[in-house]
Amino acid sequence: MNRLGRREIPHLIPRISRLGKAGTLRRSFPTGPTEYFRVYNSEPLHLEVTLLKEQKDLTLVLHSNLGSHDDVWHDIRFDQIAPQTYAVDVPVETCGYFRFRLKYTLDGGRTWCWDRAPFSEVLVDPANTRDTLMYTLIPTASGHIGQWKEQLHHIHAMHFNSVHLLPVTQMGDSNSPYAAANLFALDPSYLDPADHRQGLDQFEDFVETAKGLGLRLCMDLVLNHVGVSSDLVKSCPGWIVADESEADGLRRAGCWHKNHWLKWEDLVQINYDHPQRHIKTDIWQYMTQYAHFWANYAEYTGGLVRFDNLHSSHEAFITHCTHSLRRELNGVVILAEFFSDLPTLERRTTDWGLNLLLANPWEYGYAAQLREYISFLHEASGRLRYFVPVTSHDTGSPTQLFGAADATIARYFVCALFTSGQTGIVQGVEHAVPQKVEFVGKHLQRPVNGENHYVSFISQVNALLGRYQTFTNSGNIRFIDGNHDAILAALRFGGFCDETDFLLVANLDTEHEQSIDLDLSVGELNLPCRLANLLTDEDITLTDPHLHLTLAPSTVRAFKLQSDLHP
Repeated sequence: MNRLGRREIPHLIPRISRLGKAGTLRRSFPTGPTEYFRVYNSEPLHLEVTLLKEQKDLTLVLHSNLGSHDDVWHDIRFDQIAPQTYAVDVPVETCGYFRFRLKYTLDGGRTWCWDRAPFSEVLVDPANTRDTLMYTLIPTASGHIGQWKEQLHHIHAMHFNSVHLLPVTQMGDSNSPYAAANLFALDPSYLDPADHRQGLDQFEDFVETAKGLGLRLCMDLVLNHVGVSSDLVKSCPGWIVADESEADGLRRAGCWHKNHWLKWEDLVQINYDHPQRHIKTDIWQYMTQYAHFWANYAEYTGGLVRFDNLHSSHEAFITHCTHSLRRELNGVVILAEFFSDLPTLERRTTDWGLNLLLANPWEYGYAAQLREYISFLHEASGRLRYFVPVTSHDTGSPTQLFGAADATIARYFVCALFTSGQTGIVQGVEHAVPQKVEFVGKHLQRPVNGENHYVSFISQVNALLGRYQTFTNSGNIRFIDGNHDAILAALRFGGFCDETDFLLVANLDTEHEQSIDLDLSVGELNLPCRLANLLTDEDITLTDPHLHLTLAPSTVRAFKLQSDLHP
């Protein structure tokens, strides 16, 4: 009979640190896990601490793992910049999610006191997140790679700096780019017949062309599923979730759409929860290598990866994959197609280090709805950053969604200049296509051969975004349209960045002329004031803060204010 064995009692090692006194410090930054904040890696993290009463011989330091993906902690000393005020500028070149806490000593380091507040949390975003202007190129409708390269010059001429490529992997029987047959090979239909090089060699030439034009590539990653006829299914059917109700025993992938489960018959679901540990490890490793393979091209161009249908993804695997990408390809921007409630979005943004979330302004068809949504985007901007395109490749065209192609003008204007400036269009929108460009099927032709209807206008708006930082800041908007039924009008303030202030007005009505009376006194306008329209030669000189405007259908105004405005 086995004898009872007593477990060893662990030794508790005393720590010399203790909690400081309450009411000692006032901080310039939020504290606690529900109060994280965000910075870009292009500028140092500036923190200030004020003592509520004078302390002699104080040494204050920041204890942090900033810049380390291996959880290496270090101390950074504050400098005294005024009586009872201390500051530190911390370089944050490494992107990711980090923590820090204050500690101080009054006796030369013999005893340290921790700040009574919990750890602060900060998400460091790549600087390229801030000015993302992205054009979605649909490979299946754009011919071969040689023609894609020609399209890059068109995209560059409109002042876009990023190109979202739908998945370019070899397609399965359904001819959908989201139903891959081979996760590491280009579809043969994309190859330039005049170029005798292999597929990836041709593609890498396209990547070099994009980089040479200063265009960042956004590579679309499909991690939830593969094509039912894929090499992966044929070689490793055990990697797929089983479903005895299907004839082949493989579970089909899908998504919820308007309270209805939409099943995709050409897609099967990857089994990230395989019960055998070694097989589960193989699955996770293979799919992480897939993510790294295509993300490498994005990182090379200073670009992005897009996580398709992230709200339906395996949470533990995504945690593993995003952390792996951030360690090895630190500068790549992570864009997520992720629709959920606000607490979930905030939690997953920090867990996964998401830099941009896909917004859905196309679902807000009326001025009142869009006004409220834009206000939310600004209010949430300290914690959630959004990419706000006019439409997506999954939605209809502006004509289909809003009743007229000219809706593109007001909608792009609002998405670009009323938000924090991360915006874009889908291929064909600039040409007034009546219906969205289909991405399923090998069309091998460009979607349009007609006039460039909105190219000049889109170029003008993009140039404004590049010229004025006011439009890429957040929280600096004040609507002054009195909740007009069709017109959005707002002031954008330059604020402390010493930028210019603007008055923006857009008529969302595609059929009728609309008028509005604006009261600019809320902006503390110094009169007389000159309003210079940045999109036309129209100038207005105001001697009175009240302004009457009449706008034709789907028209806009962008006025630069030649006086001091303060929010």
